[in-house]
Amino acid sequence: MTTDFYNELQTLYIALSKYPSYSDYFYKENYKCFNNNYFFLKGERTKFLEKLSNISINDIYSDSYKKEIGFPENYLNQKLINFDENRICIIDGLGPIIYYYILNNFKSELNEFIKQLELTKEDSRGYIKLDNGYLKFHYVEFFEHWVKRFDGNENMNKLIHLFTKTKSNVININLNGEIEVNEKKIIGYIETLQHFNFENI
Repeated sequence: MTTDFYNELQTLYIALSKYPSYSDYFYKENYKCFNNNYFFLKGERTKFLEKLSNISINDIYSDSYKKEIGFPENYLNQKLINFDENRICIIDGLGPIIYYYILNNFKSELNEFIKQLELTKEDSRGYIKLDNGYLKFHYVEFFEHWVKRFDGNENMNKLIHLFTKTKSNVININLNGEIEVNEKKIIGYIETLQHFNFENI
């Protein structure tokens, strides 16, 4: 995934994650319809959304996941995007689909990230602690030193950006000034990716 395309997608994900703050939209069945002049519906992002207009919910999820969730049939057959005059109608749940599409492009990086966390737990040298699925670095500087092991890996840098600079809440700083890495959440992502089919995107 190129840097430009990643930037387009993560900006789209962030925008879709906070769209309830926008007032100029209306509901239409399972869609929220926006004025297509909103910043997150312009340029290259619009081209990507046009591709999604040919893909349905049914195309995205695995049969086992659809059965487990019990999606209504009319929802499964709806396209991810509908263009309606000067509006773009986005199906509820597209934000997470975009997020998992990004993660799908970084599968090997996800596995490597978990591997490095496990190695760090084996040789913590006192600068981390484990707490209910979180790996906590005592100081920001310790975390910054730790991520240097990924220098030169552009996809890993994008993944770390996704975990730290968007609304993913995977890597945060807590009230004690510690960097918290939600390892349990990352492992959950890897498992959930098995339920997606992105071959047509």
